[in-house]
Amino acid sequence: MKIIVLLTALSEFVALLLIVRIWRTRLRVLPKVGWSAFLCLPVLGPLAFLWIQSWPPPQDPRLQDRLPSDGSFFHSELSKRRDLDKRNQV
Repeated sequence: MKIIVLLTALSEFVALLLIVRIWRTRLRVLPKVGWSAFLCLPVLGPLAFLWIQSWPPPQDPRLQDRLPSDGSFFHSELSKRRDLDKRNQV
């Protein structure tokens, strides 16, 4: 029982630190309130928040592949796989 209380107290302390961090950002008020309410969930809130917020930033738009694709690479790989499957059946 003491472990559960200690774990809950520790997670709420971490949640409090994260709430302070959220309120110092440039987000609008509604997301701040939502994240703050979410962080008040014991143990699950801080863990989920840290997991969600740890995504890497997106690449620079110049490095992103934004060109339309006709799927030719996928279709060529699919046809190679079909050929290999036919050969393995023999």
